[in-house]
Amino acid sequence: MNHEKLPRYTADGIPAVRVEACDTCKNYLKSVDMTVDGLAVPVVDEIATAPLDLWAVEHDYQKIQVNLMGF
Repeated sequence: MNHEKLPRYTADGIPAVRVEACDTCKNYLKSVDMTVDGLAVPVVDEIATAPLDLWAVEHDYQKIQVNLMGF
């Protein structure tokens, strides 16, 4: 596996949530790293970080699974 084809993107001010993408299949998911922010609430933070989804879509990635809001 080529790790260079697995980019990660984080936004300033939101270090615990990141986009993890695959340049081969062009899919992505968002992950919440509880070791960075032990008070994070993954379901809420997934929805609250819509700008990360916009970044992914602008880079031609498709989300693996939609969140509770359908995004």
